[in-house]
Amino acid sequence: MTGHGSESSFFVATYALTSFVTGAFSLALLIKYATNLSNLIIHRPQKCGKYPMTIGVPLVRQLWDKFGIQAVKFCTIGGSALVLSSVLLYALTEYGHLWYVYSNWVAAVLGQVFAFCGYKYWAFRVRKGQAAYTTKRQVCIHWLVWGGSLVISTCLIYSLTTYVHIWYLASSWVASGASGASNFFAHRYWTYSTK
Repeated sequence: MTGHGSESSFFVATYALTSFVTGAFSLALLIKYATNLSNLIIHRPQKCGKYPMTIGVPLVRQLWDKFGIQAVKFCTIGGSALVLSSVLLYALTEYGHLWYVYSNWVAAVLGQVFAFCGYKYWAFRVRKGQAAYTTKRQVCIHWLVWGGSLVISTCLIYSLTTYVHIWYLASSWVASGASGASNFFAHRYWTYSTK
């Protein structure tokens, strides 16, 4: 066995799910209360040199209006796919006796099949006839975006586990977090864009 054989898959799934839920709620609360706090602290635009600079509420509200609900849905699907991938990675490595890099690949592919369905039909849902691409093309673009992420993820998980001596599962969580923001924007503006 590799890694920490004494950890159970229940612990791993619970930890990953708890981390995801805590992060999602923290983000939602931060956005909600940052807006309220900004209302109390900042009443007028500030000046930066000769140009007006809007601080606080307008910026937070613009970001929430543009990305808010969709970003929360994206994080929900991504977090669920991360939990699924983590459980598979752990099970394949500890019980299937696969090298953690191979286990990561298998877990990542299955997690992305789940993620594609969630993104297409929930997070980035587009009305029928409004999608810029057909489903077949969306699948290709999704896998292309994910392929770039997989290269980065594999390099990170290998480097963190081999050279920094971080547990392979924790390394996979760091790698997933590192690619999350770029994936959101790639999917929003390319994979699931509208006409």
